[in-house]
Amino acid sequence: MNIRNIFFSFIFLALIAVAAVAQTKSFAIQSAASYVTYDEPAGTFPLGGNAVASLYPINGNFDTINGQAYNCDAAAPAFQGRCGGVRVFVVSEFQFEGNFFAVYAPVSYASPTQINFVMPYLPIFTGQYQIQIGNDAGLERIRTGIWLEDRSLQPFVEYQNINGVIRPMLRGSLYGYTVSGGTITGAVFLKSLTDGVPNPRTYNGLPTIIQAYYSGGQSVGGSVYTFYNGSLFGVLPIVDNSYPGVSLVNIEINGIGTWDAGVQSLRLNYISQWVKTEAFVHFAN
Repeated sequence: MNIRNIFFSFIFLALIAVAAVAQTKSFAIQSAASYVTYDEPAGTFPLGGNAVASLYPINGNFDTINGQAYNCDAAAPAFQGRCGGVRVFVVSEFQFEGNFFAVYAPVSYASPTQINFVMPYLPIFTGQYQIQIGNDAGLERIRTGIWLEDRSLQPFVEYQNINGVIRPMLRGSLYGYTVSGGTITGAVFLKSLTDGVPNPRTYNGLPTIIQAYYSGGQSVGGSVYTFYNGSLFGVLPIVDNSYPGVSLVNIEINGIGTWDAGVQSLRLNYISQWVKTEAFVHFAN
């Protein structure tokens, strides 16, 4: 079926149901990576294409099959991205190249109190969209006027208490260079960034390498701006984008400087990105 036809058939259902549903049932929106909550008055728009997102119901639970929770594979989505009978439809409120953008998003988790899904790749500019949640009975609820960026890189984080301060710590892995005869021969896995143990700053006399998880990455090889403690130190490529909503970036400082001891901030973002989110790494002394 033509995307435009899908859009208008779904909007027809929406128009019938809006009076009964949209004014009473809604949902909160949050990045499932950085946990930044969508807040239009505050100008916080943390979601873009290929981003993982969570929805939380307002005024009544989501209507899943038998009121149960379901885990689904976003990489192999069911028809229309369904999970537990729930489907999420992302629709532009503007025309792009003469048509409205309208796509079912793959749902990875659905329960009465939370829906996780992967935002589809979006047209090449920021604009307002609506997110419609439905099931086989029709439209269940809708939220309109949602600002989405075409690209918004958000870190996967884990909140940890370090030295009495709770911070969003960057999730990923730490690697070290292997060296033979003074020449770098490869890299070896050292540890998880968030295992509770401070991360070594060097290995074999060279700065360690961070392989970090981000959401909202676009194409492999696409460059993102990298900031360390607020200062730009490089433009790095995305090295893997194979699982929906998850991107890998290798953050290296070798040849530029060294990691500092203690809790340090890292921020990766696209140049045009509105909401730029810092995460932190705890380095050993």
